[in-house]
Amino acid sequence: MDSKEDEAATPELLSFFYSRFFPFKTYVNWLNYETDSNIILLLESNNAFKNRELSFTLASDAYIRYNSYNGEEDLKAEIMKMCPTKIDIGAIYTIKPKDKKSMRLSAFRPVEKELIFDIDMTDYDEIRTCCSGASICHKCWKFMTVAIKIIDVALREDFGFKHLLWVYSGRRGVHCWVCDENARKLSNESRAAIVSYLAVIKGGAQVRKKVQLNRTLHPFLRRSLRIIENYFEDIVLKDQDVLGSEENWSKVLNCIQDDEIIKKLSNKWNGSNSKSSVQKWEELVNELEHAASVSGRKLSKKAEQLQICKLEIMFQYTYPRLDEAVSKNMNHLLKGPFCVHPKTGRVCVPIQPDDCENFDPFEVPTVSSLYQELNLYIEGERKVQDYEKTSLKPYIKYFDNFVKGTSKEAREKNRERTFHTTSPVLKRRPQEIKKKNIAKKLSILEAEKASMPDPVVGIPTEFTKSLLRPLEIYKAATDPNATRYMNFFLDKKDEELLFETTPKKVAAEIEKSHKVEDEKVDDKFNNSTALIEEEKKAEILKSLVSLHNSNAKSIMMYNVKKTVEEFGRNENDTGSAEVQAAVLTVRILNLHEHIKNNHKDKHNYRGLRKLVHKRQKILKYLKRESLERYYTTIKKLGLDERVIEGEIVI
Repeated sequence: MDSKEDEAATPELLSFFYSRFFPFKTYVNWLNYETDSNIILLLESNNAFKNRELSFTLASDAYIRYNSYNGEEDLKAEIMKMCPTKIDIGAIYTIKPKDKKSMRLSAFRPVEKELIFDIDMTDYDEIRTCCSGASICHKCWKFMTVAIKIIDVALREDFGFKHLLWVYSGRRGVHCWVCDENARKLSNESRAAIVSYLAVIKGGAQVRKKVQLNRTLHPFLRRSLRIIENYFEDIVLKDQDVLGSEENWSKVLNCIQDDEIIKKLSNKWNGSNSKSSVQKWEELVNELEHAASVSGRKLSKKAEQLQICKLEIMFQYTYPRLDEAVSKNMNHLLKGPFCVHPKTGRVCVPIQPDDCENFDPFEVPTVSSLYQELNLYIEGERKVQDYEKTSLKPYIKYFDNFVKGTSKEAREKNRERTFHTTSPVLKRRPQEIKKKNIAKKLSILEAEKASMPDPVVGIPTEFTKSLLRPLEIYKAATDPNATRYMNFFLDKKDEELLFETTPKKVAAEIEKSHKVEDEKVDDKFNNSTALIEEEKKAEILKSLVSLHNSNAKSIMMYNVKKTVEEFGRNENDTGSAEVQAAVLTVRILNLHEHIKNNHKDKHNYRGLRKLVHKRQKILKYLKRESLERYYTTIKKLGLDERVIEGEIVI
C-alpha cells in the first residue's frame, strides 16, 4: 500500500519548493516553444506563452481559471504570491485568457494545445486485487509500465510523433504530453480519432466484456500483444492472482461467450483451492482450444470467437485504460509537471519511457525529503544550483534536455518563416506597426469598458439567485405549487411540531375529556371532528407565520440569516469581512429592486450608493488580509475585481 500517503504538502513546504526548486525558466521555454529572442523581436510578439491558460488550485480549494502571464518573472511572482497546491495547463487562445471578458465570446477560442493522455490507476479497480481507490503498490504500478510502453510506441511508430513527455501524476497515475507542432495544432475531431484508434477497452462498469477483437489483428494490436504477453503472467496471474478466488475468476469467465465452458471450469475450480492462477489459466486456454476444435468448421463464427477469446481476456486485463475525455478536447486542462501532490507531497516528475520499468513511485522526491536533503548537503568548491544538491537533479536535467529538443525544432521552423525573402514582416514599415498597435489597444480598452459588469448587482450566481425577493414571494402566495417559506426562522422540525404533531395531540386530549361514563364518545366531539377543527387552526397559524404574508423586513431578515449560514465561519459569525460584504450585497440587491420600481425615490438612491461604496471598502480590506478568502467571496457574490479595484460610478 501507499506508505507515504500521509506526507502532505504544507503551505510552508510548497513555498519553499517554488522558491528553491521549481524550474520556472525551463517551464516558460517549454510552453513558449521559442527561445531565440532575436526572432521574437522580428515577429513583433510571441504569443504562445502570453496567450496560454494557467489555472491554479489554492489551499482553500478555490479554483482560479484563465490566468495568463507575460514571462518568467511575471509567472514566478504570481506563483510565489498564490502558492497554489496544483497548477493546471490549458490551451493557447486567440487572446490573453485574462482579457477574455473584454472580447466577444466568439473571439475567444483555443488555437493550439499539446495532445495529452491521462491514465489513472482507479480505472483498473475492477481488475486489480492488491489495492483500490487512491492506494497503489509495486504490484499494481506495473499496469502503468505496460501502459507507457504500449502508448509510447504507438504514438511514435503509428503517428510519427517525436517529442513525448511522460509525467508521474504524484499519486496513482501518469500523464503524457505530445509536444510536436503537428500534434499541438490538431483539431478536436482529429484528437478524438487518435483516441478512438488507441482505445481498445470500451464500456462502463456494467459491461462485462469490454474488448471485441477480430480474428485478424491490426498491426498495432499485434505489436501491443507482444508487449502484453511479456507481462500478463507476471502481473495478472501472479501478482493480482485474478483466478485465485471465485469472486475474481467469475469476472474472467464472464468474458467467455460459452455457458458450457463457464460451467465446466467453475465446477472444476470450486473444489480445488490448491491450484494457482497460472495453472487455472492453462486449463482455461486448453478448454477454449478444445471447444474451438470441436465446434464445427474452423471458420465458423463460434470457433472464431473461442479462438480469439484468450486474447480478448489478456487485453481486457492488461491493455492501457485511457481517460478519453481528457484527450478529445483542446480546452481540457491537465496538471503540469513539477507540481506537488497535496496529499502525498510527491513531485510530479518526468518518466523516461525507455526506463519506465525501473521507475518507482515510492522513491519519487517529496517536498519534505528535498528540504532534508538540502539541509544535509555539504557545500563544495563549485557553486551549484539548489536542485543539483538533491535527488530532483536527474528529473530536471531530463526535462531541460526535452525542452531543448522541442525548442530547437520550433526555432528552426520560425527562422525559415521569418528570414524568407518574401516574408511580409520584413517589408512592413514601423509607422504602420505602431498605428496598428495603437488602434488595437484602443479597441481592447473600449471592449473592456463595454464588458464591465454592473457594479451594483454584478453577475448572477447560485447564491444571489437563491435569495428571496419580496415581489416574487408575494406573487407565489397564490400559487399552490410554489415552495413555502416560514417566518420567524421556523425550520422543518418546528413546522412538523406546530402543524402536524400538535393538532393530533390536542384532538386526542379533546376526545379523552368528552368521554361519558358508559365509554361512549359524544358525537359532537368525536376524534374526526376535533382533528378537523385543530387542523383548521393549524392552517390559520401557518398562514400567519408564512413568509408570503409577511413584510419586506421579515424577508430581509430571512435572507440575512441565510447569508450568515453561507459565508460565516460558524453559526455565530456575523462580523467577519465575508459576512459583512455578503449582507451588504443582500441589502444592495433588495434596494436596487425597490429603486427599479420607484424611480423617483432619490433618498434611497443615495443610500444605495453609500452601501455599494461601503462594500467596496470591506472587500479591499479582505483582499489585503487574505487573497484566497477575497477571491472565494467575490466569486460567490458575482462581483468583478475590476469594478472593486477601480472607481465605482453609479
